[in-house]
Amino acid sequence: MRKNVLKFAVAFPAALALFASQAFAEKVSITMLETSDIHGAISPYDYATDKETDNGLAKVATVVKAERAKDPDLLLFDAGDCLQDNLIQEFRFEKKNPMINAMNALGYDANILGNHEFNFEFKTLQKEIKQFKAPVLAANIYKKNSKRFVKGWTISNVKGVRVGVIGITAPHVPIWEASAPEHYNKMKFTSPIEEVGTVLSEIEGKADVLVVVAHYGLKGEFGEHGMGDVAEKFGDRIPVFFIGHAHDTVNQTASNGAVIMEPGAKGAYVAKVTMELDNESGKWEVVSKKGELLPVSKANVEADAEILALNKATHEKSLQIAGKVVGQIKEDFLPSLWWNGLEGIPTAAVQDTAMMDLINKVQMDNATLGGKKA
Repeated sequence: MRKNVLKFAVAFPAALALFASQAFAEKVSITMLETSDIHGAISPYDYATDKETDNGLAKVATVVKAERAKDPDLLLFDAGDCLQDNLIQEFRFEKKNPMINAMNALGYDANILGNHEFNFEFKTLQKEIKQFKAPVLAANIYKKNSKRFVKGWTISNVKGVRVGVIGITAPHVPIWEASAPEHYNKMKFTSPIEEVGTVLSEIEGKADVLVVVAHYGLKGEFGEHGMGDVAEKFGDRIPVFFIGHAHDTVNQTASNGAVIMEPGAKGAYVAKVTMELDNESGKWEVVSKKGELLPVSKANVEADAEILALNKATHEKSLQIAGKVVGQIKEDFLPSLWWNGLEGIPTAAVQDTAMMDLINKVQMDNATLGGKKA
């Protein structure tokens, strides 16, 4: 009996070690999807032109759900600029913002603030942020007390892998909203390339793999480094960069191997990255990564019935708003070119037109000087 106990005592640790080595020597595949710059496009319809479109969140939902059927644990991110354009801003005072309602139904894992989220009342933005079920991120926006406006990063546990998601916003909101600084509450927007470095020091040891989701383009503006530069600097530590803002379609690899993706605008594409990881070394390491742009427009994608149903009332109200008669045109707004058809020169630059008179009148009626009408 004692010999059996001794044999067990010797054999058990060895078996345990073998089991442990097998348990941790795993390979995992992680799928990540990104949308960006949806700009109020839920139903496939453009209310300005009164025409059906071949994009929008309802069609994006069909693609996302198909991918989720393949990998139920996939991560879904949005890189910002979803709450403005296509009349969606007309519904910002409703109890539930229609766009946020649809995005919550689709099950996003993180939402990034875009610059157009700051086009309207700051209190409205604060209310909308609370409506998102997923974390709202923007590491490079600081309040007057030097604390971040929203979370800078979050961590999602996927198949035993801790995925750290860093959010970045275009830093030029104070320039674009210079006439209405109350829209962004006079907060400070820091450089994306500097802020990513700051977050790396904060998140160290808390995540197994890192991803940046940024509302900023490949190339920077106003002398600022773009996300291409950020990927070149930090791509050895951050293997995936999902970007937006520029309305470009991007699927490229930095010199250090980091994948950079951008899915265009209004749901024309869904960006997808598949990462393969293993932990044979004792920690999770990225073995491979592949970027794809999944087409929505011109791909015979049907709109998702659930999202269409959620947006039915908003769609009908939008049609009513767009169809409201506000005046009658009696003259030709854009008369024939008086310089005998010479092309390449905007009419408004060389001659007075009823169109420019209307634009000037609207601007004067709505412009404010120091909070008072001009």
